Amino acid sequence: MSTWGAFTDGLRAAFVGTTRANQTGIASPFMETNHLHPVVLADIFPATDLSSLALDRSNAMKIAAVAKARNMIASSIAGMPVVAMRNNAVIEIERQSALITQPEVGRPRAITLAWTVDQMLWYGRSWWLITERYADGRPMHVRLILEGDVSYEPEQGLVHIAGEVSPRPESDFIRIDAMHEGALNYARDTLARAAMTEMAAARASNNPVPSIELHQVEGEPLTNAEIDALVQRWMVARTGRNGGVAYTSQGIETRTHGVAAEQLLIAGRNTAALDCARALGLPAWAVDASVEGSSLTYSNVPSRSRELIDYTLQPYMDAISGRLSMDDVLARGQWCRLDPRRLLRGDFMDRMDAGSTAIAAGIYTAEEIRQMENEAPLRGM
Repeated sequence: MSTWGAFTDGLRAAFVGTTRANQTGIASPFMETNHLHPVVLADIFPATDLSSLALDRSNAMKIAAVAKARNMIASSIAGMPVVAMRNNAVIEIERQSALITQPEVGRPRAITLAWTVDQMLWYGRSWWLITERYADGRPMHVRLILEGDVSYEPEQGLVHIAGEVSPRPESDFIRIDAMHEGALNYARDTLARAAMTEMAAARASNNPVPSIELHQVEGEPLTNAEIDALVQRWMVARTGRNGGVAYTSQGIETRTHGVAAEQLLIAGRNTAALDCARALGLPAWAVDASVEGSSLTYSNVPSRSRELIDYTLQPYMDAISGRLSMDDVLARGQWCRLDPRRLLRGDFMDRMDAGSTAIAAGIYTAEEIRQMENEAPLRGM
């Protein structure tokens, strides 16, 4: 058996998930694992089958590359102002819906947007429960409902919320759908392999020589109790504070069998990070992964931000703004957009040069340039 096979076989038994599932068959990442239902997956699934691993959001977020990817996507969108529009003009603050300025009572808009994107990323949708309406019936405030607390019956148009006895009609919710079915569905195998690679690398770093035999070469054969005590003492010594120094008597010989594959710690983790980035729609640089033979470099932050927006963030931005622009949310004739200008800002000198050019060409006035710099039209929202 290869070194990789030995690592993965040993790690499968430790990969345990929750058993409470929502309507999509994905275990809720927000529930504690029930101690009555742990499953040793190595006893159930073949060594090459990753499709049935109990991988939930909690386990996925323990992968460093995945955590960075999620935080980058969610925080980038959360920091964007939501701008209410009529035709091509920004609507004055006093005429905007409270749903645009602060969807949830007592929670900043950025936090609501961040966790909305989180739900869309993992599950392909996010649920907002309408808690307050205007006189015309349009929503004023909402409450974000976690996917693990929702059970949807599309045939009856009913939505069950955990802890509530009676289901609610679908009209009580704003459901924001992503443009995919959720990473925990389409990227399950990729995330499972990455998680196992991280665990294997951690084990390899703690135990550089994975297979050790304490072989007795002379003296009376040790009893089972003596063998267990010797092995236990050896394990404690190797993982203790004495730098991994252990002792064997003249009758015990230490033999090693195999070494940890170097690529498991370096190339393996890099490949896993690349696979996660591809699955989540991010460029390699976003998860600090390197692509062999690639010489692509960027001279400034806006260049990277433009790539991030175009190929990763835009689908989420379009899904959110498109749903909030529908007539059951905003008044007819109004629509909204997420403004990404903060991510695309260049350095001060570049902005001043562009402003000077715009003023000279009569495109903007100096006052309009000052407003853009201070984001005055957006900060009042």
